Amino acid sequence: TKHRLFNLECKYFNLKRSISLNCAAGVLGQLRYVTLDWPQTLSFLAVALTGMFGGQLLAKRLSSPALQRGFAWAVIMLGLVLLAKNR
Repeated sequence: TKHRLFNLECKYFNLKRSISLNCAAGVLGQLRYVTLDWPQTLSFLAVALTGMFGGQLLAKRLSSPALQRGFAWAVIMLGLVLLAKNR
């Protein structure tokens, strides 16, 4: 695969897969030190995966500038909600 930022091109190296495996290994390594609330963890995972697949569908239908504006507004709204909640 080819990664634009680092200009990597290698038949056997997949940057996304490497990041995913590194994250999974980190979580598995920490499981011996912490106790997770599995229902909350799995519900968070379900929401994250739904958002990821929903984002992929939107990316096919919307232009890049429209996606960037939408994401910027979502971040701003989240920030406002967090500010209001933590006052």
